[in-house]
Amino acid sequence: MKQIIEFGSRVKLITFHGTEVSLEPVAPEENFWQLVGGQGVVVSEKFKAHSAFPDKGKRALVKFDHSLDELGLLNHNETPNSIWIFISDLKPV
Repeated sequence: MKQIIEFGSRVKLITFHGTEVSLEPVAPEENFWQLVGGQGVVVSEKFKAHSAFPDKGKRALVKFDHSLDELGLLNHNETPNSIWIFISDLKPV
C-alpha cells in the first residue's frame, strides 16, 4: 500500500538524493544528509520537479523540526527552516 504525502503531512527524511550518506565529498553547508532520520511537515500545497533531476520525480517543501541554521545548512526559502526534498526520500509518520 502506497502512502500519500500531501500538504500538512508529517514526514521523516529516510534518505537524501536516494542515499543515507553522501557518496561524494560535500561542503558542510550542503551536507543535508545530516537531516536523515529527522522529521518535519510538508508546508506547500505545490510539488515541483527539479530540472537537473527530472527522473527523480516531484519534490515537497519540508519545514524541519530541527533548526537548519543551527546545523549550518543552507536554507533560503520563504518559509524559514525549510528545503525542497524529493518525495521518494520521505516517509509519512
